[in-house]
Order: sequence, then structure tokens, then C-alpha cells
Amino acid sequence: MLYVPSSLGGSRHRLGDKIRKATESAHRMMSREDPSEWSVDRVLKCKTELLILDDAHFMFFNQRTSQIAAELYGFVKDVIDTRRVAVLLVGEPAIDQYVHDIPAFKRRGYRSDTLHPLSDSPEDLDSFGNLLASIDRRLPFREPSKLKNYADHFHRFSGGQIGLVMNIVIEAGNLAMGARTACILIEHLREALRSMVSPGDDTDYFGYKKALRDKGGR
Repeated sequence: MLYVPSSLGGSRHRLGDKIRKATESAHRMMSREDPSEWSVDRVLKCKTELLILDDAHFMFFNQRTSQIAAELYGFVKDVIDTRRVAVLLVGEPAIDQYVHDIPAFKRRGYRSDTLHPLSDSPEDLDSFGNLLASIDRRLPFREPSKLKNYADHFHRFSGGQIGLVMNIVIEAGNLAMGARTACILIEHLREALRSMVSPGDDTDYFGYKKALRDKGGR
């Protein structure tokens, strides 16, 4: 599996550069210098079976010219046409309309599905807690971080959106590694979230506001 995030102002050349950086390994690099030329070869060279293009709406919208969007569509088409790699476009619903507006794109086995945030229903909250437990098992720590114990706080902050959950977990994980603790601690969650809270949001996630008051902070 190869994961590549898209970005505003992207191009086939820049996407090729991201693929190169994401696949740095002992494999010999392609001899051609232009990443837009060898990017598909590189995907195949690394025996990729699934290519995930995150925030893929940036590839096709908000581009400086329609030519750049066409180049990026061409890259996706070239990968699919190898018949050796599946491509997952992750992003806003507008991607669906874009694909359907290009018959050649739609005909290449295109399927779509909309994932909705987990609600605060008992069933969804149970699934949300299980997801946190699954994330916990994959963290590189000696001991479990027991993220499921904070499911209510994670859900209130994220609204059930997994991307927002992972923003906290990744930052807290980095703090835990820096502190060389056996797992993510509550203070790491508080510190990670502190700068992510929206203006006007007075919710005391993970007790971070109380912890700041106890330290004499604001």
C-alpha cells in the first residue's frame, strides 16, 4: 500500500516527487530526472497494490489551470491502466461528480461511497470506542495508552471524524516518544489538543483547562 497526500498547487511533477519521497528504499531510482515521467514506474517498482490519494479533491479543483487538473487525471488513469494497482481517491464529495463528468474515468471500474462521522448514538459510540482500542493496539509503545477510556472526550472534540482523532493521537504520540514514556498519558493528550481547540469552544477536553489553571496558565 502506498499513501500519498495531495495538496493545493499540486502538479504531476510535484505528485511524482511525493511518490519518490514516500518510497525511498534500497530500490534503484528510475534514471529519468522528471518525476512526472517515472512516477507510475515507481509505483509498480515498489509492488504497490493499493495507491491511496488523500485530499484528492485538490488534484482536480482549485488548480491554476485546467491543464494541471488534466495532468493529474492522466496520472490516475495511467496507474489504473496498468491493471496492477487499485486507486483509492479520498476527499470531498465533489470528486464523485468530477469522475462522472469524464466517461473515460467512470468506465475504469469506478465506485464511490460516502463515509459519515460516527454519531453519538449508543451503537456508534460503542464502535467509536472499539476504533480507539484498535488504534491503541497499533501504537509503538510498550504499554497500552487506553485511549478508549477517553472516548467521550475524543468524540466531543472530533464529532466522530477520524481525521481529527488522529491529529490528537499523532501529536500526543510524538510528545510521549519525546518524554520516553511507556504510553500516551493524559497530559500528552491535553498538551496535544490545547492548540487545536477552536476559538469560543469552552469544552474542557481531557481536563486540559483545569490542568492549565492548576499550573497558573491561561
